[in-house]
Amino acid sequence: WQLTALRLWNVFDVDGTAYTEEAPLEIDVSGTNNVTKVVNRIFVTFAPDQSKDFGKDGGTVTGAFMDSYTISGLNVDIKDFEGQEVTNVSEVQLTFTYDNNSSSYGGYSSDSLTNATEGATITVALADDGTGTHFVQTADATILYAGSYTTTFSYKINNSATTSYGGTSANALPSNAPVFSVWSKAPTATISAITPTGSNPTKITYTTTSLSWGRGTEPTFTATGNQTSSIDTSTNTATLYAVATAENSTRRHGSFTQPTLTLTVAGVDSNCAVSVILPKGSATSDVTFSRNGNGTIKQTLGAVSQIKTWTSYWVLTHTLSAYYGHGTQTISTMTVVKDGITYTVTLPKPIVINNPSSVN
Repeated sequence: WQLTALRLWNVFDVDGTAYTEEAPLEIDVSGTNNVTKVVNRIFVTFAPDQSKDFGKDGGTVTGAFMDSYTISGLNVDIKDFEGQEVTNVSEVQLTFTYDNNSSSYGGYSSDSLTNATEGATITVALADDGTGTHFVQTADATILYAGSYTTTFSYKINNSATTSYGGTSANALPSNAPVFSVWSKAPTATISAITPTGSNPTKITYTTTSLSWGRGTEPTFTATGNQTSSIDTSTNTATLYAVATAENSTRRHGSFTQPTLTLTVAGVDSNCAVSVILPKGSATSDVTFSRNGNGTIKQTLGAVSQIKTWTSYWVLTHTLSAYYGHGTQTISTMTVVKDGITYTVTLPKPIVINNPSSVN
């Protein structure tokens, strides 16, 4: 802006001449140095191609669980309408706030993971590079949690805070402001082994033989048929049976050994603690036995059981227990603890355990 003329009316000059609004006194001041720049709009332009999808190459997720990435090189121009410096600009910063949606971007979640968690809100300071118009990132920053991040931008002029830009349309960011997301593959757990191996009878029969001197009967057990435990890697399914034995000795008995699964976990580092909760059946089955009278044993589903003899001095009677399988159970999640935070991971391929009752 420049003042070019000064007009006065309802005044008299030194000669007594009166000046009115219709015929004012006009003084030409165009030759004086009175130009002033008035700035009422700030032009903010971010460098192109600063947005990134960390842990993703095109449409393919490449990041691993809890991989961290470095944010560096962010820069922005702040200018007036002539492309010149705006004086007294300070505290230029970008803030990236985690949107708490790791389940969609990384297959995990945590009740402890919020915007207040360390590393969930990232503040990047930018400083004048000496030109007065170009502001560059002063220190590298780390971004960690899988998910999207909301970008806000703020600065001060003459130590007065401006509005933070980002979010609402009224305070929208420039279209090329940096926007970040982090992607990661969920850890996996696969069934890699079943132990023990061996005979898995489909049926154990039991007969009695009378003992001499009226001492009752003695049981004999015979195992027939066979079941084979197996692993289907394509569906991450284990079908397994208890290994049973039928022995013929002075104290004849049959016993069952419950199978053990080995799970191999991938996609976590050595600093993680991993646990998988196996569903436990709660159903019970009744087994009738004779012990100088009748009674009932409640056998918990999936418990380790034995068929065995029980003796007293003159009367030999028997207790008969049996192995009851868990049926089919599906495990869809596992727990991973890292740096004191507990995460629930959704398994990309659930674990399926098919554990039928192994014998009759």
